[in-house]
Amino acid sequence: MLKNYLKIAFRNIWKNRTLSIINILGLAISITVCFLIASFIINEVSFDKFHKNYKDLYRVVVRGTLAGQPLEYAVSMAALPAALKQDYPEIEAATMVFGGSDKSVLKFGDKQFFESSISSATPDFFKVFDYELLRGEKEQVLTEPNSIVLTKTLAKKYFHDDDPIGKTILLNDTQELTVTGVCTDIPTNSHLQLNALIHSPEVEDIPQNWGSFSGYNYIRLKEDTDSEAFESKINNLAMEKMGINLETTGMEFLLHLESVTDIHLYSDLSYNHGNDGSITYVYVFSLIALFILIIAYINFINLTTAHYTLRAKEIGVRKIVGAGRKKLITQFLLESVIITLFSALISLVLIEILHPVFNKLIGLELVFNFLVQWKLFATGILFLLTMALLSGFYPAIYLSALNPISIIQGNVTSGYKKSYLRNILVVFQFTISITLICSTGIINKQLMHYQNKKLGFDKDHVLVMTLRGDAVEEESVVLKEKLQNTSGISNVSISSNFPGAGASEGHGFFPEGFSEEKPWLMKTMGIDTEFIETFGLKLKEGRNFSTEYENEGRNVIVNETLVKDVGWEDPIGKTFKDPFVKENDEMVPVTIIGVVEDFHVNPLRDKIEPMTLNYAPDYRNFISVRIEPTNVFAVLDKIENEWKEMFPNMPFDYSFLDEHFNEIHKQERNLATTFMYFTFLAIVIASLGLFGLASYATERRIKEIGVRKVMGSSVGEIILLLSKDFTRLVIIANIVAWPITWFTMNKWLQNFAYRTEIGLGVFIISGFIALIIALFTVSFRTIKAANANPVDALIYE
Repeated sequence: MLKNYLKIAFRNIWKNRTLSIINILGLAISITVCFLIASFIINEVSFDKFHKNYKDLYRVVVRGTLAGQPLEYAVSMAALPAALKQDYPEIEAATMVFGGSDKSVLKFGDKQFFESSISSATPDFFKVFDYELLRGEKEQVLTEPNSIVLTKTLAKKYFHDDDPIGKTILLNDTQELTVTGVCTDIPTNSHLQLNALIHSPEVEDIPQNWGSFSGYNYIRLKEDTDSEAFESKINNLAMEKMGINLETTGMEFLLHLESVTDIHLYSDLSYNHGNDGSITYVYVFSLIALFILIIAYINFINLTTAHYTLRAKEIGVRKIVGAGRKKLITQFLLESVIITLFSALISLVLIEILHPVFNKLIGLELVFNFLVQWKLFATGILFLLTMALLSGFYPAIYLSALNPISIIQGNVTSGYKKSYLRNILVVFQFTISITLICSTGIINKQLMHYQNKKLGFDKDHVLVMTLRGDAVEEESVVLKEKLQNTSGISNVSISSNFPGAGASEGHGFFPEGFSEEKPWLMKTMGIDTEFIETFGLKLKEGRNFSTEYENEGRNVIVNETLVKDVGWEDPIGKTFKDPFVKENDEMVPVTIIGVVEDFHVNPLRDKIEPMTLNYAPDYRNFISVRIEPTNVFAVLDKIENEWKEMFPNMPFDYSFLDEHFNEIHKQERNLATTFMYFTFLAIVIASLGLFGLASYATERRIKEIGVRKVMGSSVGEIILLLSKDFTRLVIIANIVAWPITWFTMNKWLQNFAYRTEIGLGVFIISGFIALIIALFTVSFRTIKAANANPVDALIYE
């Protein structure tokens, strides 16, 4: 019996090749997209769950208020680990991790490389986290000063197969570190990405250390500890240790627990680390996968039911000769399963071909291995078979219920206009497609808004070099003087940071005319006299810093936002007290000498905050060079030669400011590109279904077309007649899709401090694109039918 079913199934698939190819191709594309997206989602939701006790791991964060402004910090107090371990028995272990620089130079013998993700941590790090140590004991590896733990890959890179324990490695040509341990490579689904970890001493639990928000504090609670009860217990700990209260100081620092498994996708705190994912994008990609799969299966249902007239006599004859309804349902369901399995096999080939492109698109290195990921493949096959049965169930029930006498007599009505369910499904397909088209347009519009937005600084032709190590920092002033005298260079500046890379964490200031008990939170940046000119900032009022004036360290330049927030109409000459500028332990007033036009120090998704530019030429983290655009590469060679001459043991490393600024907005660009590709695939699948429907709708009306042509109808009139039903459905889909898109994309735009207006134009253009695609798809079949000889259609009448 099964052999007979299979024979008939393959015969029908081959006989109706056009229908079969459309169904198989549409399903194969949708399965491929779903598998790729499923791999991405599984990776995203698995972050930090490889730790054995991940449910007991938390990051201690700070939420509170400063001068009426809410603050939410991922960093917390330096004295916290010592206090928690000493006073709270619920704590199994506690550690503080300090974020390292993007790149550091490690040297062993004649091997010297730039290395990223080198951080430091207090001794309990390997007691909190379950990163496996291959060499060394977790209680000992970070206890000694200047000790370092390397990952397996880094250890092999510098020491090959030799035992690295006890060997000395040089950091940034200044600090000698002793290797005390080797750990496994950090999994890619860890929010902490480390290549090496350096010992950092635990900070004492004394009052003055509670004002330092200097690192990321992690705790491991003892098993079965109620985390919510413990959070309530430590909520006010920092306030008690600092001896402050909200009413008198305007400051509130409350401690909260954040599960490490939430950091990657859910955390949106300031000064975050390891939160480069987004639950929003997980939801978006999930919906895209679901929508594309739905579109493909709608095609299957529509085309199968629309095609039943070509198989009506087969069904009628089989029922007359004794085939029961159950056997007919089994036959149709088997055909559905076979088509799905063919699609799955093709999708395996597509996955193998496309996964490198997908990895590049999302910026990850996901591994696609059929043997390793057999559970995912098995689940996928089971899901597809279920979908095949569900999607084939309606056509099977519908076709098997046909009256055999009516079929044989040719009395089966199958007009397209009466296929209400099929029309609803087509509208649903194009609603999804139009929603994706509109969303892609709005995302691209937001990116264009970024590109055209006034940044407040000139990012072109500025080269930035990081100053690593004490020796480089000390000699950077000499390098600056040499570069200033180099032809092709217009300006050189040394600063604590630069636009696009962020300001400091900031601290409280006490503006003139306001209470000295309630500070105002302001960001800070240390600059020299050339900073404003190097980055093309604009002074709105006052003057720049100058070496001609004494005590410039007691003067500041502020941005427009600070002036606006404080409410000063004439800010020049106004003062405020800075806790870090003191004489005899008393705060000394600093004076505003200039107001600079607002400029972005953070990504454009963040709003500009009140900020002070402090004269701090000794605060040397970066040296920035403005190059004249006439001969950039020749000047770059000169800069490299000067660097190598001064720092022969430190590799030359640089970045251009415009490239850096583009990099920090990569996530939005990736989203736009991904949306564009997925939208294209959704349209292709929907168009395949529309082409199939148009073919069978036209075939059913072939005699009507012949009569109309004999009666004098033109080709254009017939094309309009055959296309208007589909046009109506696409217009309805637009009406449904527009409000859905406006609501969802308006929510997405709320994530950006500076956002574009959605506007009506994007909806009109998207609707027009969808209509053109639909008409273009339908026209392939309708033009052929309209130009056919009417005699061929009426010869047997």
